[in-house]
Amino acid sequence: MKQGVANTPGQRFSSGLACGVGVLLVKLMLATLLGVLSVPAPAHAQSSSPQTLSACPDPGMCFRDKQAKADWAAQHTCTFCAVTTNELSNVYPGASQTELQQLVDEMNGNLMLYGLNTPKRLTQFFAQAREETGSTLRTSESLVYSARALKLTFSYFKNHPEEACQYGYVKSSADIKACSSYPKYDSKHSADQAAIANRAYANRLGNGDVSSGDGWSYRGRGLFQVTGKSNYKDAEGWYNKTFSPQPPIDFVKNPDLLAQPKFALRTSVAFWKQNNLDTTADQTDPAKPCTTTNAITRVVNRYTKSYSQRCQHFKDIWNAGTFQQVDCSLPQSGGGPFQGQLPGSLFP
Repeated sequence: MKQGVANTPGQRFSSGLACGVGVLLVKLMLATLLGVLSVPAPAHAQSSSPQTLSACPDPGMCFRDKQAKADWAAQHTCTFCAVTTNELSNVYPGASQTELQQLVDEMNGNLMLYGLNTPKRLTQFFAQAREETGSTLRTSESLVYSARALKLTFSYFKNHPEEACQYGYVKSSADIKACSSYPKYDSKHSADQAAIANRAYANRLGNGDVSSGDGWSYRGRGLFQVTGKSNYKDAEGWYNKTFSPQPPIDFVKNPDLLAQPKFALRTSVAFWKQNNLDTTADQTDPAKPCTTTNAITRVVNRYTKSYSQRCQHFKDIWNAGTFQQVDCSLPQSGGGPFQGQLPGSLFP
């Protein structure tokens, strides 16, 4: 977005000190005298508490300094320390607006607390989440695998190829050929996701055997795809330590909670903060981001084969300028959403 040019509603203008030589010179001169140009308040602006401030619309002008920008935000009861559904749509082009709005509602007012208060932090966080949940924001793991893919992906099915043909889908001629040794299963059929999960994740990650059903119960969920009973227990600990809900949340007894956008985000944030990944993200060199992205990936999903994809997600999000408008460094008088106490919206 070019600075100093009017934009469509919902976009935000976040220039602090520099607006470019020669851009809106007259307005800048007036801003020097008046602090900031006066513009009509956006129609949707309403008086609200710091916890419920919405993202500021594009003011359509440059500010003299950060204090002027903060004062404008306070006057219009909005905040530049916020994200929008338009921005998240760049990360998740296949997600519904309802899902994106739920994430926005959770994040806005809490970016400082969540360690997602800078463009680098947001971009690194969502580079990981994008790889884990795909372009549609899938917060519950899909186990729709072909028989061939099962044998390549999971050691259980590599060692039990007949079960791969039994539970993986068989659709193409290549699938049928791959299962030709097992005539009972070489005809077209759909994948049995529960059976796949119960075998792929049996006797690992804190799960019981195949008959326990733990593999399906504790399949990947959340923005960072928490997987396995022991990891659900860890997520429960991170969550309760970070947010102190009363009564404490029990993700082991209620694993489906992690698929809800609220908990999908919060459990990922708890992990992010517990492992100091926000400060790791601060080390990012946008020109050479893979070093930092790979360091974060080693914590999130050490044995994944998607290191290069996660770095590419960072580049795509960063180069699109997706979160460049987020500015949480304004003076408190600017109505910043986090005032040194836990926002009430954090609690269930």
